[in-house]
Amino acid sequence: MNRYRNHSEGANDPLTPEVDSGFVGVNTKLDPGMLRTSYLYRDVNEQALAPGLLSYAQNLRLESGAAATRRGSATHGNFNPAGMAGQTIYGEGIFSDPNGQEWLLVAVADRVYQLADQRFPKEVSLPAGVTLEEEVFLVQAFDTVLLFRGEALAPLEWDGTVGGEFEVVNQTDPGDGTEAIPSASRAVVMANRLFIQQGRDGIIFSDVLDYTRYLPLANEWRLNDGSDDSIVALLPWRRNNLLVFKDQSVHVISGVSGDLSGAQAEIVSRSLGCVAANTAVNVGGDVYFLASDGVYAVSEVLENSVQGAPVALSDPMEAVMRRVNWVRADRCSAMVLGKYYRLAVPLDGALEPNAVLVYDLETRQWQGVDVFPAEDRVQRLLATDYYGQRRAFAIDRTNGRVVTLDWGRSDVRGSSESEIACLARTRGYTLGTQEDKLFRSLLVSMSTWRPSYTVKFLTDGVAEVVTLVSDKTRDRTRYLAHGKGLWQVNNANDDYGAPGREDYHLLAAEAGFEAHEGVVAFLPQETTEGFALRAVGRWVAIEVSSQQGHVGLRAVSVDGRPRRNQRRIAG
Repeated sequence: MNRYRNHSEGANDPLTPEVDSGFVGVNTKLDPGMLRTSYLYRDVNEQALAPGLLSYAQNLRLESGAAATRRGSATHGNFNPAGMAGQTIYGEGIFSDPNGQEWLLVAVADRVYQLADQRFPKEVSLPAGVTLEEEVFLVQAFDTVLLFRGEALAPLEWDGTVGGEFEVVNQTDPGDGTEAIPSASRAVVMANRLFIQQGRDGIIFSDVLDYTRYLPLANEWRLNDGSDDSIVALLPWRRNNLLVFKDQSVHVISGVSGDLSGAQAEIVSRSLGCVAANTAVNVGGDVYFLASDGVYAVSEVLENSVQGAPVALSDPMEAVMRRVNWVRADRCSAMVLGKYYRLAVPLDGALEPNAVLVYDLETRQWQGVDVFPAEDRVQRLLATDYYGQRRAFAIDRTNGRVVTLDWGRSDVRGSSESEIACLARTRGYTLGTQEDKLFRSLLVSMSTWRPSYTVKFLTDGVAEVVTLVSDKTRDRTRYLAHGKGLWQVNNANDDYGAPGREDYHLLAAEAGFEAHEGVVAFLPQETTEGFALRAVGRWVAIEVSSQQGHVGLRAVSVDGRPRRNQRRIAG
């Protein structure tokens, strides 16, 4: 039954169009009909950026105004030696050798792998009889790599030499009153010293330029305000400042240089703590960290500590943050590379991180959620070099593999290849008013390459979803113009790049294909499709999804008429 009476009223009113000529970010918190673009965007959302927002995005990047399928990912051979496959990874880190070559270190039960771009994998042995069974922490101190195994087992060290092995940190007493650094779970290097987390509230710092010795009592700090607060992570911040993240508060130790006699500790926040050590990351001059209800910036905590409660950086992603399994949030990790901040989280009851939230540091907008093949785990995010560029890597500790992100057009795991399914849901188009109206037509501008896409529209209400086109593909042999012959798939006429074809994808092994000059493997087509709408409501949103290939949502235009003096009819 129709939801409205008097549908003829207002039929002669002019159609009012509403257009998004691109998309800049995602907001899952606000009602879709409250999201705006252009000048209204500033008024409603208190942000000056344009064009419009999406109300949800999955496996997308919002670049150059388009919401397009993200790049793929792959397990490349240099980073996935045969002996590592299927093993549990207990820890990882970055090591720069004396020649300036950077290596990714990956610790498994009986060895540590050295992995690098265009280099054969190397192995560093553990001491005889030592087998890793719990998570470890790797940190480089000058040319030495330290491996911390928790507070019950002595740390190991490796001098970084080819053919060298990890050994228990030297326990020989030099007779100067110092002792070997203690067992611990984590440590950081700063001001030519090693700062080691010790127990719930202790920090031990090594001698200057000697990362293996410290002076008891003199080289110890304790941050204890009488609560059950425990240290989660240490992080160097700005000049001579060391941030101490506890699970219920944040502290800063200033004056961390020289003999440390001038060092002072103060509380940054008593109300916010860090739930996962690997989420505390430097972002320019700021630091982002994951608290128990979202992502915060240290600068915001400082600036708002007197004025009022700080607002989470992740506030626009509130609906997604509610899906996080907070019981397992200590497994989360984050990284910054280029203009993207990424946060790996366990969604929808997952016990380990299985998705990545992406934030654009230039536009200050969230890009949505990245998901990967179902068996994937994203238990650590790191950056290192690959093919001459700094790239993001995901460590899948459970399956024993290193995954290169932003690579290719599909998700490749060994011999298995998965298509990337993406989804973009727009804001709710209200035609400038919050009254009910009749929506009449829709224009969707897209770029596509070997797609299988579906277009739906949604209106306010429960399950108000209508499919306009389902699993539509593009035929690379056909042209958009009627009456034109078919393109020959072997490119015998040297017309691969001729304008007007529906699609330009090439198969991996094109039988008899003649690769003439100008053939481009990835060449998306640009089209605009029109649809008739028969939708009544306060707003209408558009959802475009694809199960394969590439889809870029470039623009959406909706028009309709206000339905004055209408009342919704139940039943």
